[in-house]
This record gives sequence, C-alpha cells and structure tokens, in this order.
Amino acid sequence: MDKHYISEKYRSAMTRISGASGEPVGADFSDTVMDLQSITEFSPGAQAKLAVLTELGAGTKQDSQAAADMFLSAAGSGLPPLVRELGTLVLMQGGADGLAGALLKQAAMAGDWIAGFLILREAGRGRYFLGKGNLQKIAASLSPSVPFAEHIKTVISELADDIRPVPDMAYDPNICQQASAMPQAHAEPESSFLHLADPVVKSRTTVLTPLQCDYLIAMSTALMQPSKVVDADIADSKKQGYRTSDGAVLLPHTLDRPLLRIQNHIYHAANIKPEHGEFLALLRYQPGQEYYPHHDYLQEDAADYSKVKSCGQRYATVLTYLNDDYTGGETAFPTLNINYKGNTGDSLYFSNTDADGQPIPASLHAGRAIISGEKWLATLWIREKPFWPWVQ
Repeated sequence: MDKHYISEKYRSAMTRISGASGEPVGADFSDTVMDLQSITEFSPGAQAKLAVLTELGAGTKQDSQAAADMFLSAAGSGLPPLVRELGTLVLMQGGADGLAGALLKQAAMAGDWIAGFLILREAGRGRYFLGKGNLQKIAASLSPSVPFAEHIKTVISELADDIRPVPDMAYDPNICQQASAMPQAHAEPESSFLHLADPVVKSRTTVLTPLQCDYLIAMSTALMQPSKVVDADIADSKKQGYRTSDGAVLLPHTLDRPLLRIQNHIYHAANIKPEHGEFLALLRYQPGQEYYPHHDYLQEDAADYSKVKSCGQRYATVLTYLNDDYTGGETAFPTLNINYKGNTGDSLYFSNTDADGQPIPASLHAGRAIISGEKWLATLWIREKPFWPWVQ
C-alpha cells in the first residue's frame, strides 16, 4: 500500500476526532475506527491508536484483551514511541527494571526524547539505566523546552562517577503481556489529613507515582498553549487575564496506553465512572502565573457549548499534583480558609454542586501565584451524565 496514502488516511482519521473540524460525535469515532482498520496491517501507529479506541470503546466494541494484543503487536514493530510506551508500562508494572530499561534505552537511542527524559528523571531518584557518562550525553541533548531541563542537567552532573546501572534483561513476552493488560482495580490510595464534609473537600496521597507524573508532563509538553476558560455568553472558550497558566487537553487522538492506565488510577481514586469525566486537562504555572478565585460549575447556554444541558454540571473536580519542587502555587479556598499544596502524585477532590445539583458558592477556589519553579497539575472535571461523545 502506498506510504503517502497510509499517511493521509491516518492523518484524516485523527483529525476527524480531534475537534479541529467541530465537536466530534459518535459516528466520527466509528468512521475513524474503520479508517484505522483499513491500514493497521501497514501502520503500527494506526494499530496502536486503534488499540486506544478499542480500550475506550470509542467507535467500536470495548475489549481490553483485544486492545492489549493490538498494542503489543504494534510495539513489536520497533517504532520508537511504541517501544517507549511498552518500556513505560513495564516500569509501571514493576519487577522487571532490566527489561524496562532496555526498552527505554532502545527508544531513546532512536531519538525518542520522552524515553530519554524518563531515564534521566529515574536517575535523579536513584534508578540508573545508564552510566553517568551516557546519562550526561542524554542530558546535554535536551532541548531548553523540555520540562526541568536545567535542573535535570545539574542533578546528573552531581551523580557519583561509579553508579551501577541496572543490568539489561532480554525481551520477555509474558512480562510484556502482563504489563500491557489494563488493571481493573487499584489499591486504594492512602487518605491524607484534609477531609472536609460540607462541602466535600478531601485529599489523597500517592494516587500517581513520580514516573506516572513525569509521563503526563512529558506527553502534554508539546500540546501546551495559553489556558482558556469556558464562556457561555459567546459559546466558546477564550483567554482571560485572571487565568495565566498554560494548558493542554488530552483528547482521545492524543492518548496512548500508558496515559490510559494513568487516567484509570485517577478515576479509581475519585470513585467515578470514567465516561463521566471530561478529558484530562494538564496545566503548567510558571513564576508569576496564577488562577484567580473562581468556580468550576458552569452557566447553561443556548448553544450548549458548556454541555450543561447534555452532560449535566461539573459536580466535582479532581486536581492531581504532578510535582512539588516549587514555591507558592497553593490551591486556596478563600471561603473555607483552606490552603493546600499536594506532594507529587497527590490528588484533591472537591464538590462544586450539592446533592440537589445546585452550585456551592463555598467551592470558590484559586491557584495562587508561583514564586519560583514551575507547577504542573492534572485537572479532571466530573459531570453528572456521561461526557464522552461515543457514550452519550
């Protein structure tokens, strides 16, 4: 099959569900699935995306086993991003660091910067997949736009010269199959000290691991743009001076298998049905950036841009803190006299509406200005009804 045809077929399939040509509906996902199915034999990337949609049940029957099998077949092509995804899953699973490291190194040496970023971040935590000299080479190659690039270079330069890398492990299909499976349940995260009943404001510790946080950060970096807010009056989103962060939304066409697993951890910690969650939004606050006091519940509008009519209110919000090496940046509830700063991987859940669906004014909250460093945050808004367009 012609390579140009395959590339154009894949591009148009992804564009259809990206929102670039208008809000996608269920039929758009079905059409995308058919397009991907027609080229999966010739395109590992198309097969991997089909696996994502099959895991979600988007445009096709939901089938976790088939999705895992499709992903493993695609990763077997050796395509660097897919090898990195597999290495990340093995590392998340635990117990086979040598195999995870071998896969991540393979992807990094083939030019996948995210694999290199993960290797360097793990080295900063004491898990070494390479000797110091090779770690320094990867660090030196980092683009200035890579998150924490200068900090990473400093950390690597300060490592001992005689660090001992984890020995490589040969490819093991059984380990890779286990790592690629989507867990149906997760250990209940430990609760922390913050637990307010009315309105509900509660925190949980270690919902995500540092590795999972790094993966979210890396995968959202290229998607970042100035944050906007929903404006019901104009049925659109727009920039506002009271929100000065940068943001990215992980729409279905941007998802991969590690991201699906990470999102499942957040859903489980919040005890929600995944389809009631909006698409995960990633935020980056740099020094001086903040989000003034605001509410997360929305106004209903005639065009239903807010989706309040079709999907109900944002009855709750889950914030997951992806790093903690910054000053300032607390999540503040002025009315409740709460100032919260989560550690890496912690989540904060709070209600926006009461049991009758009425807005809770006391849910007013703000992201305080960053003084130094940068803050990364994942935001999940939860709706009263299913939000995913292929479920509605």
